[in-house]
Amino acid sequence: MRRYAYIAAVAALAACAAPLVGWQVHAETARVQFPELEALVHYTTVRRGEVTEHIMTTPEAIEAVKQRQPIPHGTHFVLVDYRNDQVFRHGEGPGLGARL
Repeated sequence: MRRYAYIAAVAALAACAAPLVGWQVHAETARVQFPELEALVHYTTVRRGEVTEHIMTTPEAIEAVKQRQPIPHGTHFVLVDYRNDQVFRHGEGPGLGARL
């Protein structure tokens, strides 16, 4: 009796899982609007081997941190990734770049 219950459970699981194999996931393309890098100020730099990451944000966010106040809602923090002294990736522009 147990053997038949096991076979029935496996068959039911396979029948439920079969439609999932063909199910495709469609993710929405995210297009983030980044501020101009020239309008941002340097917040900090992180170095990891040959990778240097400059983190930049708005002057308002820097001032809020200095004053121990909450960072304004909607503030951007932008990470610019340099490898071998060249920009490797950053999220800027409508196409967001080929490497991002």
